[in-house]
Amino acid sequence: MKVRDVMSTELVTVTREVTLKQAASLMLEHRVSGLPVVDGDRVLGVLSETDVLYKETKARDRQGIVDWVLHYSDDPPAAKLTA
Repeated sequence: MKVRDVMSTELVTVTREVTLKQAASLMLEHRVSGLPVVDGDRVLGVLSETDVLYKETKARDRQGIVDWVLHYSDDPPAAKLTA
């Protein structure tokens, strides 16, 4: 099986200004699990279902590198997998 066998051919995109709720609605409406984020003709990145779910879990802010390292087990990838 190749990518062409499962990829979407009707492209749905979002801009950086679209809310996560709007993006999630588009994913549901178009039955896709990710959306390219664009600025005109330029692709800036991809927003996935997992990204939206993870942000909805309200990951805690880190207070510097030491806090980040000490609490790494609370952060991705484990939190994304849980979402």
